[in-house]
Amino acid sequence: MNNNIKSFVAKAIKPTLVSVCLLAAGAAHAGKSLIGDESSLSFITSKNSAVTEVHSFKTLTGKIDDKGMVKVSIDLASVDTAIPIRDERMQKFLFETTKFTQATFTADVAGVLKDVKKSGSAKASVSGELSLHGKSVPVSFDVLAVKTDDGILVSTLRPTLVKASDFDLVAGVEKLRELANLKSINPVVPTNFVLVFK
Repeated sequence: MNNNIKSFVAKAIKPTLVSVCLLAAGAAHAGKSLIGDESSLSFITSKNSAVTEVHSFKTLTGKIDDKGMVKVSIDLASVDTAIPIRDERMQKFLFETTKFTQATFTADVAGVLKDVKKSGSAKASVSGELSLHGKSVPVSFDVLAVKTDDGILVSTLRPTLVKASDFDLVAGVEKLRELANLKSINPVVPTNFVLVFK
């Protein structure tokens, strides 16, 4: 192959290689969506100082964008306590879902994603903002993030305590206590999650 042909081939291939590299880089940092059917968020309530129950939300949505910002939204009307009348009371008197339809958590997880890409998994404390019932409060979660074949799985290493007083939910908790004729309901709620992004 003479020099003219070599030069022509090099000029033709170079832009193609650059394009491929850019596409590959974009794919590596592309945003991922939360898979609701494979994810879960649960919270624990205690009443009368002795009775403890685990509840959850049926509908979660969210995404991690290409800058490493995560946003997870919880449909508050999807609360599931296994007792329909209690679900309805939580929706109406606690969460007030006619006014506040969702709770959201947002955080920068770019560093966690970088560590996971490097080693396949990472433990981290993720600090962000939890918005609930018209209030936004800084919240941290200790998590384990694990790379999967087609995404990432993030789960809590231990429960994070969510306080009713931080979100103006104390009156709602008291209303639930009255309706259920209970002596007490603990206003501090341990929360856990498993989130799958693909």
